[in-house]
Amino acid sequence: MSTDRATPGPESGPEQEAEGLRVLAVLEAMLFASPEPLSPEEIQAGLPQMPREEIERGLDALARALGHPDRGFRLERVAGGFRLVTRPDLAEPLRALFAGHVPGCARDDRDAGSADSAAASGNPRVPASLPDRVPPPR
Repeated sequence: MSTDRATPGPESGPEQEAEGLRVLAVLEAMLFASPEPLSPEEIQAGLPQMPREEIERGLDALARALGHPDRGFRLERVAGGFRLVTRPDLAEPLRALFAGHVPGCARDDRDAGSADSAAASGNPRVPASLPDRVPPPR
């Protein structure tokens, strides 16, 4: 029987598989809720009973799960931590949705202050690449 709770395998029983899925859900929720990338150490502070190796295996499993084309997010490693980012191919619907809600995000490039020009101007509330990460409304 697999002892890897974060990545249930075919030899896992129902309890281990359920626990592995719960770990993935907790990691996904932590990363979604955080405005900044989270390091494995920061994640471990929220999961003190879980060994760091298991957290890292869980992050690997989450990256694989989010790698499917039917998912809206992907896991990105940045600055020693991890964050959830939107898939680049979903940029247009996100721009349409957030136009007028995110400073500098325009409906299209003809509008003044497109997301790319706002990011280039150093607006700290607009990510350098809107397709990669859209901040939650404040």
